[in-house]
Amino acid sequence: DIWEAVAGVEQVLEQAHCRINNASLSLAEAVKALLHLARSADRNVACDMPEWQASEPRFVELIQAIRELIRATAEPSLLSQMFWSLGRLNANSGDVATMLEHLAAEFQPPALVRFTSVQLSDTLLGLGRIADKSSCCRPPAKRIARLILVESLGHLSSFSPHSLAGAIWAVAKLRLAAVGMAGTFAKTCVAQLCREGYIGKLSSHSLATSLWAVARLRLDTREVSSLCSAVAREVELKSLRSFNSVELCISMWALAKMIRKCARRREASRSQPQSSRPCHGAAASDSASAILVALTDEAFRRNDGEFEPQTLTNISWALTTLELTGHAGKASLAAAMNSQGGSPGHVSADSAISVGGPAAAAGPASTWVAEASRPAVSSGGAYWASTPPA
Repeated sequence: DIWEAVAGVEQVLEQAHCRINNASLSLAEAVKALLHLARSADRNVACDMPEWQASEPRFVELIQAIRELIRATAEPSLLSQMFWSLGRLNANSGDVATMLEHLAAEFQPPALVRFTSVQLSDTLLGLGRIADKSSCCRPPAKRIARLILVESLGHLSSFSPHSLAGAIWAVAKLRLAAVGMAGTFAKTCVAQLCREGYIGKLSSHSLATSLWAVARLRLDTREVSSLCSAVAREVELKSLRSFNSVELCISMWALAKMIRKCARRREASRSQPQSSRPCHGAAASDSASAILVALTDEAFRRNDGEFEPQTLTNISWALTTLELTGHAGKASLAAAMNSQGGSPGHVSADSAISVGGPAAAAGPASTWVAEASRPAVSSGGAYWASTPPA
């Protein structure tokens, strides 16, 4: 590997530039260069486009070289590393869109049989991040993702808990409606995630993003009930102290949205007494409410200064939506918002908050988490990470 001896962004870009000029850069070397750049991205901030990338012609040159070299028939390891790295670097330029269009036209289901479960997961994560930030990249990314979903469906039993959480998040970020194949895939992911011991293995990051994705996808109350019951069963109250303010906010918003939806469906089922479909709304609401109260207790156990105005507003929306305004922490919330010049106004459930993705490791034995200093609003990502391909 020619990149093993190369350290830092500048060295990687310069080495790649020289090999492109000498017409000696292979596809494998180009993807490895991209992977090294992704791994060297700042790990202490949200995974937005690195400062050097926007105005770095050598990076644009590298993307263009990959665009010319990549084919849908390339080795699965190279394809998954490329998609993961593009997502990690938030690369969604016109060149990336063109490359995705070509790949979407070339991809055939038989080629995906060669992908391992890890490679399928990495590819899906990368596509989710790319599509989230770019309207021009989203259509081809969604076409490729649909093929990935079909192939991944038969591999979900071998997905790790973090990969399952990432898969659900990616479907939500790709803005795929939870119907047809996408719906079957998301529901199966939830079912697998609810297996004994799986939820307990998730980090606070992955758990928060899973709750957000299920709420965002508006899955049926059956899936909501299963997930909330698994969370209530496996997540110890003391572990909530590992949640940062963003994760608490995301989880509370997601649970409030799910409970509200379950209540509406329960009311609708009451108006149709002849319906033969079982109603899981009550069980889902009870489990989610218990978790939400515990999260609320944890939120107000902390110093008020830990929460930024937007985070406080989103928490206020969750409490108000569920008529938990009598909670002992509500007064603390109001005082905190007043001290920061905010107001507990209404925030749309659909636009209140969004989240980036699951936690992950940056290599075989090391841990890497990219955290944000503030929650994301609308469709932005608060933080995002995944397991870098080997």
